[in-house]
Amino acid sequence: MNDDSYKFQKLTPISDVELGIYKNAIDFVFANDDLKNIAISGQYSAGKSSLVESYKKSHSSIKFVHISLAHFRATEEVETNEPSKAVSETALEGKILNQLIHQINADDIPQTHFKVKKKIKTSGIVTNTIFTVLLIATVLHITLFNKWGKFVSLLSDGVLKTLLTLSTRHDTLLISGFIGTILSFIFIYKLIKTQKNRNVFKKINVQGNEIEIFEESEESYFDRYLNEVLYLFENVNADAIIFEDMDRFNSNHIFERLHEVNRLVNIQRTLAGHKKSTLRFIYLLRDDVFISKDRTKFFDYIIPVIPVVDSSNSYDQFISHFDDGGILKLFNERFLQGVSLYIDDMRILKNIYNEFQIYYNKLNTTELDCNKMLALIAYKNIFPRDFSELQLNQGMVFTIFSKKDNLIIEEVKKIEKEINERKKEIDVINDEILNSSQEVDVIYDNELSKYNNHPHYYQAEKDNIAKRRAARKESVENKINGKIEENNKLISSLREGLVDTRNKKLKEIITRENIDEIFKLTYINEIGEKRDFNEIKSSEYFDLLKYLIRDGYIDETYADYMTYFYENSLSRIDKMFLRSITDQKGKEFTYQLKNPKLVVARLREVDFEQEEALNFDLLAYLLQTPAQVNLIKRLFKQLRKDRRVEFIRGYFETERAQSGFINRLNTQWPEFFSCALTESEFSADWVRRYSIGTFYYSANKDIEDINIDNCLTDYLSDSADYLAISEPKVDRLISGFNLLNVSFVSINFENANKALFDAVYQHSLYDINFANMTLMLSKVYTLNSEDDIRHKNYTLVMSQPDSPLASYVNNHIGDYLDMVLSSCDGTIADDEVIVLSVLNNEKISDEQKGHYIKSLQTVVTSLSEVESESLWSSLLDKDRAVCSEENIVSYFEHVDGLDNSLIEFINRTDLELNFNNINFDDDLKGKLFNSIVICNDLSNDKYEKLICSLSLIYKTSFSVSNIAGDKFKILVDKNIIRMSIAPLNFIRDNYSEQLSYYIDKNIRAYVELMTIDNFILDEAISIFSWQVDDDLKVKLLEFVKTPLAIHGKNYSQVVNDYILENNFKPDELLILTSSYKTWGTSTQSLILSRAIQDISTLIANPNDVAEPLRKDLFVAGGLNMQNKIELLIALLPGKDLSKAICKEYLDLLGLSEFSKILGRGKPKIEVNATNQRLLTALRDNNFFSDFEVDDENPPYYKITRRRTMFGSET
Repeated sequence: MNDDSYKFQKLTPISDVELGIYKNAIDFVFANDDLKNIAISGQYSAGKSSLVESYKKSHSSIKFVHISLAHFRATEEVETNEPSKAVSETALEGKILNQLIHQINADDIPQTHFKVKKKIKTSGIVTNTIFTVLLIATVLHITLFNKWGKFVSLLSDGVLKTLLTLSTRHDTLLISGFIGTILSFIFIYKLIKTQKNRNVFKKINVQGNEIEIFEESEESYFDRYLNEVLYLFENVNADAIIFEDMDRFNSNHIFERLHEVNRLVNIQRTLAGHKKSTLRFIYLLRDDVFISKDRTKFFDYIIPVIPVVDSSNSYDQFISHFDDGGILKLFNERFLQGVSLYIDDMRILKNIYNEFQIYYNKLNTTELDCNKMLALIAYKNIFPRDFSELQLNQGMVFTIFSKKDNLIIEEVKKIEKEINERKKEIDVINDEILNSSQEVDVIYDNELSKYNNHPHYYQAEKDNIAKRRAARKESVENKINGKIEENNKLISSLREGLVDTRNKKLKEIITRENIDEIFKLTYINEIGEKRDFNEIKSSEYFDLLKYLIRDGYIDETYADYMTYFYENSLSRIDKMFLRSITDQKGKEFTYQLKNPKLVVARLREVDFEQEEALNFDLLAYLLQTPAQVNLIKRLFKQLRKDRRVEFIRGYFETERAQSGFINRLNTQWPEFFSCALTESEFSADWVRRYSIGTFYYSANKDIEDINIDNCLTDYLSDSADYLAISEPKVDRLISGFNLLNVSFVSINFENANKALFDAVYQHSLYDINFANMTLMLSKVYTLNSEDDIRHKNYTLVMSQPDSPLASYVNNHIGDYLDMVLSSCDGTIADDEVIVLSVLNNEKISDEQKGHYIKSLQTVVTSLSEVESESLWSSLLDKDRAVCSEENIVSYFEHVDGLDNSLIEFINRTDLELNFNNINFDDDLKGKLFNSIVICNDLSNDKYEKLICSLSLIYKTSFSVSNIAGDKFKILVDKNIIRMSIAPLNFIRDNYSEQLSYYIDKNIRAYVELMTIDNFILDEAISIFSWQVDDDLKVKLLEFVKTPLAIHGKNYSQVVNDYILENNFKPDELLILTSSYKTWGTSTQSLILSRAIQDISTLIANPNDVAEPLRKDLFVAGGLNMQNKIELLIALLPGKDLSKAICKEYLDLLGLSEFSKILGRGKPKIEVNATNQRLLTALRDNNFFSDFEVDDENPPYYKITRRRTMFGSET
């Protein structure tokens, strides 16, 4: 802030207030002549004076005279808190007149007796002196004329004598007389005028008697000099006289006097015809000057003034003034809000602002806290005497701070008492020899038993035992529950609290509970005088003082805000740093100290737990001074508690006392490194350099302690560029890496220090992953075939079996194999020797070996070389074994059968397998044969070839079930299952669907084998429809003893004829007669024969007789005429029997006469029962109209044909 930019505030009333309605109110006063006594009321500093000044400024035509009567409490009054003594009315009236006289031009009140001292003009003095000298000269000239002439004549001749000779002439007497007369007239006139206006001569002595013109009296000035008072008020050149601060005198009588004076003055003005007839008295008063209705009774008009400032809006005024002064940003908003709750006086507020400007400019050489400075200035303005005493180490504030130590001592005693109690409790626990509550009960039950016989006596002893029992049990329970450790922790905490308590500031001691007690203090000085500070305690601003002290705005550093700072051993720079800690407004960490040692000496131990104490110079000094270990612990305790990561980062980058810094930080804050990994404050390079320093400077135990959840291990392992260290301490780093089990996930070889890289390689401190394997194979083995590295990795590694890489891989073969599997792209092409070493390695799990086999492209020649037979199935599944008869037999023998792996393996091969090429025992061969026979999952071609190559058959026995149909047919086709009674019966029971195929393939053997005991009709019936020789079928029919159906059976004609002859089924007759024309000639003959034998059935079912069969029956010799006619009669009702067909049937039967009925000619039919039935049937079938016995020729019937247009035909 520049010197010319300071802005100060006047404490005088301002004249640019926005009047608003106040203007209308005052205008109303001057518009009404009957309003003569006006009150403008409001509390102190409400703005009454500013209101009047603003009105005056805007109404220059209205004349005002101000009478301000200030009155303030004396120091003695303040100390005793007694009300001020009333000022005598006479003195008060005198003060009013005194101010009034000095505001009236003396020329306007020449008759007043009250003399006003004013400056005398030089010209007036000179004029009066000339007149006086001239008057004296004329008188002397007249009275001493003769003597003057003689004197002049005695003078020596010269110019002087010539001039003086003129005054000795007699005509000069006339001139002197004339001048003397005029001067005497002027003198007498002025004397009379002065006496008239001023009463210069109060006493006249006449012949020794003294007369007093104006006597001294104790009367009121207004009473005694009423005319004089009225004269003054009447001649004042004003429209209104403003009386200000008269309410401070606690006297209401003066208002009565002035009220009376106002009335008389206005009467006199009216009578004298004064140019301004009405003189108004305006009183600026507090609201509480008058009580009850006296206010409205006394005043003609009252204008209330709303306060400009009170506790509710003083904050806004603070903001406004400080902002205008450009210093608002120096303060804490919360502090201003707090102070504003107590400041309700505009003048105080302005003066606080003014004084702050001066104090800030003069004292802020050590960067003082502006909040504290403002607080002290507020205190100075409200309690100026106490502030003055504070500078002399006296007063209430000084006393409060001086008694702080007593409060601290009390707290310390409480803590020490608690520590002692805990120590005693530990001693009691250590002295306790019992280990359980049961043991305690045994002891005290035994002691109590002495009194059991006296239940009503020894109560005191019993109570004592119970009390001791309870105490003893508590000790035992504390011992069991680890109370000693708990108490030791508490004691340690309490001891730390002791240091904090001894260094507490007053604001840290004050609590809600003790604040009133602290501020009730009294003070007794050295001579025993007691002081209660009642003048402060009774003040309305006492709570403000409590607030400022309670919240630390007035604290132990108050002296720095009251006087100048002078440099001596402590430099200004160091002083400013100490001040920043006290005010809790920290400097930058890089703030340079001139004398860190002296700064440390000025600080309390507890200050090192404040963030403001964080300074690079200070920490560097402490780390280089072993004696300051407690302070270092405090500082690092703060770093850990408040996570001061920015400070840690910055200090580390200074590279000062790094060994001590890193060692101390790791010791006191083991979690720091894990924190640094997640904090954005720390760059990757910073963390890397810090970790390197940790390995260089920290003990192994500390390194292990900071490796929380393996954070350091994981960090190092994931840092590919970590080995890029210039001039590394290889041994220290490798030791640390081994301690933490570091394993680098990847290594940037190009940037790595080669010595450190070689050490990492030699100690195998890297992950087994493809990138690292590639790096080691290319840089150490100098193998650069990327394809081989990816697909033949283990083969390459083992190309140097004694290398650290080979040893590392073999020691971690499981992890290595996982890596190979994940990076091989599904293809592993290791040499067979390497493959066998992997598959036979006991350190590798079968699961991993299985995954290895899945990616393997190398084929194992002999399964027997793979020791783990459990892997054989995987090799077969992936076709990673040669498909040979030996491997099949070996695998079959291992699993004792054919499993899915072997079956699928066989199915997939294109090789021709022939088990005749190998030698293996008959039992194994038989097992293999049986397993293949029942294996339905083999493909048919492999099934057939394997079965045939084994050269085994089922000759007389077969009892294998559940063979698939296609496989069973192979066995039958290849004659593996031969036809015999036992196999046939087993197949009948278990392979019903394949039975026909088996018989068909072995039909002749089957027929030859058949006997009445093993013959099964259903089998034979099926065979009858097969395409086999009829002689075989006939042989089988010989065993059939039951009727057989032939319709719909597709039997051969031989079979059909044999059945019709030997096994005819009567139920089938109508089916056969209806299908007569579909059968062969020999079969039709046999059907006709069966029809003749059962003609009645056909007569009953004529519709089931086929047309060809009817004709054959009508001409059959084996059938009599009667049955033939009955068959024809049965056929006649059929609607499909035409006249032509009927006529044909009659002709076949040889019934020519009946045929004539249907043709031409006259039939001659004998009368008999048979003919009658046939004629009836023909008539009913509408072949003719009717018949009757011919009367003309009685042995014959007369036939009546159908009528024609000419009549009926007979």
